[in-house]
Amino acid sequence: MADISHLNTGRILSKSIASHFKKATTKTVSLKEMIDEHQKLIRVLESSSRDDDKEEAKKQTKELEEYKKEFAKSGDAVEARRQIDWSERLKRLRERREDIEKANGIRSYADMIVVNSKGQILLLKRSKLDSFGGSKWSLPGGTIEVGESPMQAAIRELAEETAITLWDDLNPPMFLTEIDNGQGSTSSYFFVALPPNAVVTIDNNEHENYMWADKDAFMQCDCILDLKERLLKILTAWFAS
Repeated sequence: MADISHLNTGRILSKSIASHFKKATTKTVSLKEMIDEHQKLIRVLESSSRDDDKEEAKKQTKELEEYKKEFAKSGDAVEARRQIDWSERLKRLRERREDIEKANGIRSYADMIVVNSKGQILLLKRSKLDSFGGSKWSLPGGTIEVGESPMQAAIRELAEETAITLWDDLNPPMFLTEIDNGQGSTSSYFFVALPPNAVVTIDNNEHENYMWADKDAFMQCDCILDLKERLLKILTAWFAS
């Protein structure tokens, strides 16, 4: 696992988050965002069993190529006069993808990596009565509901499962990565430093315990699915950047 011992102060974490979101607050809809959303929609369309969805995937692929050509010419900038149009287009793409996911029973997920001032990661132990990953350790998180962004889902799930409340305009999480689960499903991962005075209170219907895990404790955990391998890769890549 990536060495998280150098995150021993909240100051380092706060600076990292502040730096990231100073850039994020000035960001407009970009060509790269359009390309990324097109690629997600195409993956979902291609995974559908419906012939008309597969035909739509071909049309979306052609449109994607046009965006890629424009990106190659102008980079990641967007002309001011096009920002509103592109914002609406991006919204429609996401809504279309959500509709297809719902129709085909495809679920996508969002998880939150919460780190305290000691550099320890918050893990939740799922209820032994849970038919999916009972008694295994996981991150706070869950299914992205229709109409939610991945960040909104991660914030909601964190509040529901731990009673840790975040306000995305005051202490927004940092997006780390999105991983393709196959069959059109994805998992998005976010990072946030534990808010001051926050107290973890778990929902006993879903979880039976929680822990703040350092590297050694994490490596000993029996984690759900391939969470351990994913988290190792995510943290290693993040600390290397």
